[in-house]
Amino acid sequence: MLWTILFLVVIDVAVGYLFAPPPVGVRPGPLQRRFAEGRSVEGKLDRMVGETDESSAPMATAGWYGSRSDQPTHAEHPDGLLVAVYGMSTSFRMCYALQELEPSLTLRLVGGPNAPLSHSYNGYLKDRNHHEADVVLLGVSAWALAGIESMTQMLIQFDAPALYTYPVYRIVDGKLVATTPLVQSLDELRCAMGDTDLWEAFRLQLAENDAYYDELVFRDSPLDNSTLVRLLRRGWGQRQRRRQLARVHNADGYRSDSNVGPVAREIIRSFAETVRADGRLPIVILFHEKGFDDHLYALLGPTLKEHGIPFLSTHDLAPASDHDSFLPDGHFTAEVDKRIAREVLAVISNAR
Repeated sequence: MLWTILFLVVIDVAVGYLFAPPPVGVRPGPLQRRFAEGRSVEGKLDRMVGETDESSAPMATAGWYGSRSDQPTHAEHPDGLLVAVYGMSTSFRMCYALQELEPSLTLRLVGGPNAPLSHSYNGYLKDRNHHEADVVLLGVSAWALAGIESMTQMLIQFDAPALYTYPVYRIVDGKLVATTPLVQSLDELRCAMGDTDLWEAFRLQLAENDAYYDELVFRDSPLDNSTLVRLLRRGWGQRQRRRQLARVHNADGYRSDSNVGPVAREIIRSFAETVRADGRLPIVILFHEKGFDDHLYALLGPTLKEHGIPFLSTHDLAPASDHDSFLPDGHFTAEVDKRIAREVLAVISNAR
């Protein structure tokens, strides 16, 4: 038994040495990435967050709300439109195709990797008074919708996380109420990581408000140095994520006993109401990824129709069961992006 334990320790140490993660900014190899995916969230933060944005990992800087000085505030063509877009990368890829089809359009893009509806909606609210957009487009991902019950991507996709945070919304007395995270920027995350009391307060807030929080996945310990423990933690984290998604969605669609549906419908209604109050045109795009059939349309379509909100759902244009419509990373192919973009142009034209 002692010899077995000794050899396991030797193998563990050797694998950790041979496949140690590269310096920040250097693309890891497949095995380096695999053995690092099970590191705790706190352990990943120590590697991803540098003293400056330049010394931090790219996924550490993505998705945070902040200055949009690099984004246009007015249409750049005399007869064109400014389209403000809030969503995830799928939304942005489609909008690039939109601009190729109609070069007179100017795009203002605000979002984050795999951004759930709550992040996109809050980004819209923060950005609302900083531009003169004619059209305001909200992209909703079927896969990411469950993230409404989280405060940060570092917990939803802990094995390959983005770090940005956003509010958790609940409906209280018929109104949306936001619980705002204590950490709202990368600079604030750096400060919290260096302040024991602030970090503990942030961790407790996540434990109380984030459905994806798991102590075994989040907390750092000396066991983070073990490749075996990291592999086990990666499996545990993926199991917990599947369990959480199953609480929200199953093969028949989004579960009626989940809070995700009511909150999503109220966000959509509030979004359209405020956009119209500003004299702009709201557009909602429902993106159905593989495994979601027409479930997002079934959940939000009645609300969109009831309030007369112009929208497009991809379930007819690119069925979620058609694997040829998707790239290996889950995005639509360029051809499908253009197909969706043509329909979006028609929706904008008809609504205007």
